[in-house]
Amino acid sequence: MQDSTHSARMSLRTSVQNVEGAAEFLDMAELIRNKDIKKVMRAGGVKKINKPSYLEGKAQLMDFIAEVVSVAVIFMTSDGRKTIMKKDIDAALERRGMKIYG
Repeated sequence: MQDSTHSARMSLRTSVQNVEGAAEFLDMAELIRNKDIKKVMRAGGVKKINKPSYLEGKAQLMDFIAEVVSVAVIFMTSDGRKTIMKKDIDAALERRGMKIYG
């Protein structure tokens, strides 16, 4: 159990090591509670969840967020802005094949 916990934390740390503000990003990862991970997993159809799955779920969620935000930053800088807008996030999600309506 200790090895899977350590490897999930290391994958989370290596995924954001080259991002500006990585320390704040890792602090944000600590704010995601197991209850939140459980809610996402239940929505995906998972019925039973063991304890190491929470940390892996958190790592996967943070990797997803990091990827979407990094693509949104690319869209933001290409428009010459300093603020990420909803259209940047929408474009980043659409690039991943996820269309958001509304």
